[in-house]
Amino acid sequence: MKKILTLVLLTFISLMTFAQSELSVILKQETQLTARANVNELVLKASVQYKGTESVALQGVKLNLEGTTNVSDVEEVRVYSTGLKDYANGRFMETAQLLGSCVPTEGDFECKLDGSLLKGINYLWLTVNVAEDAAEGNFVDMSLLSITTENETFELKSPSPTGRREIILARTTLLRPGDYNSSNYRIPAIITAKDGSIVAFTDKRKYNNTDLPEDIDIICNRSTDGGRTWSEPYTVAQGTGRFQGYGDAALVHSKDENGLLAVFVGGQGLWTSTPSVPQNSYMVRSNDNGQTWTEPEVITHFIYGKDCTDPTRKNWYASFFGSGNGLLTSTGRIMFVAAIRESGNNNTLYNYVVYSDDNGETWNVSGRASVGGDEAKVTELADGRILMSIRHGGNRWYNISSDGGLTWQYNPSTWYDIAAPACNGDLIRYTSVNNGDDKNRLLHSVPVGTERKNVTIFVSYDEGQTWPTSRCIVPYSSAYSSLCILPDNTIGIYVEEDFYTGKDNYSTVFYNFSLEWLTKGADGFEDVVYEVAVTVNPENAGTITGAGSFEKDETVTLVATANEGYKFLNWIENDEVVSEESEYSFTITSDRELVANFVSTESVDEHSANTFNVFPSPASVNAEINLGMTYDRVEVYNSIGAKVAEYTDTDKIEGIETAGIYVIKAVNGNDVRNCRIIVR
Repeated sequence: MKKILTLVLLTFISLMTFAQSELSVILKQETQLTARANVNELVLKASVQYKGTESVALQGVKLNLEGTTNVSDVEEVRVYSTGLKDYANGRFMETAQLLGSCVPTEGDFECKLDGSLLKGINYLWLTVNVAEDAAEGNFVDMSLLSITTENETFELKSPSPTGRREIILARTTLLRPGDYNSSNYRIPAIITAKDGSIVAFTDKRKYNNTDLPEDIDIICNRSTDGGRTWSEPYTVAQGTGRFQGYGDAALVHSKDENGLLAVFVGGQGLWTSTPSVPQNSYMVRSNDNGQTWTEPEVITHFIYGKDCTDPTRKNWYASFFGSGNGLLTSTGRIMFVAAIRESGNNNTLYNYVVYSDDNGETWNVSGRASVGGDEAKVTELADGRILMSIRHGGNRWYNISSDGGLTWQYNPSTWYDIAAPACNGDLIRYTSVNNGDDKNRLLHSVPVGTERKNVTIFVSYDEGQTWPTSRCIVPYSSAYSSLCILPDNTIGIYVEEDFYTGKDNYSTVFYNFSLEWLTKGADGFEDVVYEVAVTVNPENAGTITGAGSFEKDETVTLVATANEGYKFLNWIENDEVVSEESEYSFTITSDRELVANFVSTESVDEHSANTFNVFPSPASVNAEINLGMTYDRVEVYNSIGAKVAEYTDTDKIEGIETAGIYVIKAVNGNDVRNCRIIVR
């Protein structure tokens, strides 16, 4: 009996041992935004503990994309391993080994793997390749249902942690701590160049994350595909030691054909600068849309310090620019906002505009815009006034100039709908009815709350009076940001963020999305349609093709074809000749009304002999036309040969009310002279 009981007990223990799994799994969900055409985008990180002997062969995983809006948005699923090495900063691809891949389907699907688990905690990374045509606003999610080894199939009780990744148009990390042998990166600035490329400036903080006077470089990256891929960094200003670094760059268009201009500071640092040994202000230019830049040029003496000719400003202690966007106004004025230490007695900063009316050759300084402000940005309102947004802990400050930024209201006002920490942000114009857009829109980016996190973009529809619409772009640790508008009217933001440590170990990341996504469908571009109307003169002289209705920025091509007995003369709009070619193309930004003028070849030939000159020629409608001498009789014929006016004993004519081509017949006895004239 004892033998039987012992046998049963041993069998039970053996079964219990056999049933106990060699694996345990902890899943972590990635929740950052993802983007079209991105590859190896992490969805799940699986920490798989193998409790057996040295290793076990992996055979496959069972997956499900439940929670994914449209499975076709995912082109491929890939499973990687970094063995027993964990990565907490998103850099797992540096050493990852691909174990297997598969094309996802609806429902559960298998992904075969070729690899092994080592004894200890193994790290598997489940990624997706997002389709190039994936729908903006759709979501990607994944469930890890089971892991199969040579010994067992381990089924997960919680196969999908909370969260998923939303798809936007582009999301790319430009720079991470440690890249290019640099400790840190900070201070983003971005602009869309005139050729449509995107140009980004960043502080390369080589040895630590501290501001000037540390040894810092300013570097430039460019993208020519809407921010999906970026060039290697190009050094614009290279620091050569402590008190010899550069930082805090701001970008603006210059008035040159392919021109950009950037300003930044360098040297002493804000709090150690003095009038005699000032922190310098610098300017660089690019004439090739940001591909190359000039050597830094010192412009400090225009602003402040011992070499400044202004008796007040020569005693100021320090100045630095608010990084991000500058402003090129409709009048051609270039401006940036500087934060100024007026004295060495306290830490109060004062805001002034630094501006140039000669494309950056010389610079001047406005009146004071704030006391107790900090980094600030400006944009031009539709009525020509200048709006300034000012960094301030709590609610954001703003001020307005009615004279092009020269003087400002005595005290700034407060935006109670933008509650932000003391942090730099950006302010740009998005659309304007002055440019043919459907409405006025301003964009403002800044963290929200009391800490540097939750960088959000606000939208104003009333020229900055209120900011009723907003969306958080980076719902975790994030700080400075800079905005741009791409050629397709989508929005770009370049932001510093720390998803992994939640502190200030920032990576710099570019995001691109539509207005519809930003406003969650509440706003989008209305289809602005313009009309092109053409009148043929004379009425039956020819035919026109290409007129009609067109959307903004479409290319319109008008073709004029003369009927028999006529030839094409010109296109006239608002009494001005816009082209003398029968085929006329233009980009439409407003309604257009044109006249296609033809001339009768018969009537011209009939009056072609014995020509004489008149002036002015061409002449304006209703203008006085001098004939050069007095004639007994003067007759005026239109382009189809019909007489439209007759004069006697005169040396001038006037009162031709319709634009077109005319023949003037002047008679003195038997002397008959003819002249052709264009009236417009």
